[in-house]
Amino acid sequence: MKMLRRMSQSLGLCVTQLEEIVGEMQQTILMNHYPPCPQPEMAAGIDDHTDIGAISCLWQYHDVIGLYVLQEGEWIRVTPLPGALTIIVGDQVQIASNGIYKSPIHRAVLNATKHRVSMVSFYYQLKPEQVVAPAEGLVDDQLHPRLYQPTRFCDHEIASKGPYSMSMDGRESSHG
Repeated sequence: MKMLRRMSQSLGLCVTQLEEIVGEMQQTILMNHYPPCPQPEMAAGIDDHTDIGAISCLWQYHDVIGLYVLQEGEWIRVTPLPGALTIIVGDQVQIASNGIYKSPIHRAVLNATKHRVSMVSFYYQLKPEQVVAPAEGLVDDQLHPRLYQPTRFCDHEIASKGPYSMSMDGRESSHG
């Protein structure tokens, strides 16, 4: 995947290193329709979560805001740009980059008067037994300690579910 290659380069790694760590990937596309909700504060679009895979590419119909990202304890709306994709880093890239790239906690909210349509393409491990660990070039004994232990994708997927799951850096999210 070209995006992972560019991310590897930005980290000073071999161009294919993130691809090799994450392993062979599959793609799942999900289309979402959120009807208007007269009391959006009383219903959830999609609860706050992080994406467990490598990368997610989100397309949102441009006139309805619905994606929010948690930043320093505050929910920040992500305004869609016409013709642009929103790229969301997943947990597996956060592990492989030793925390340099962050997998953000995000959620989708409903709109009181407008329909919202989005499409997201998830890229994640094809093999559940694939072990993901921080890239060796990003870990040392001095300034860059290992933040994540090697973990199988299937174990991470199980651990990331449940009512009291935590994000990759210990922030609580409300998966369920």
